[in-house]
Amino acid sequence: MPKLRLIAAVSCCTATLLLAACGKSESEPKTMLYYSQHLDEAREKVARCKAGVETDAECQEAGSALAHETKPTPIGTYQN
Repeated sequence: MPKLRLIAAVSCCTATLLLAACGKSESEPKTMLYYSQHLDEAREKVARCKAGVETDAECQEAGSALAHETKPTPIGTYQN
């Protein structure tokens, strides 16, 4: 019976390590919020995406951040 417990424990540890290794990538994708706080990086990302060097989901996030940043403020939102 102790050998069975040892085998079960080793199997669980191995499975846990394999799942952890297959889980998330090294870093999370950057969001529009991130790029809106790092506009220079967003501009570089969009340039790489337009050139076809990169084609990941961050291209849209960076583009959205730039579009949001350059959108004019509607009249009536200013306060004295």
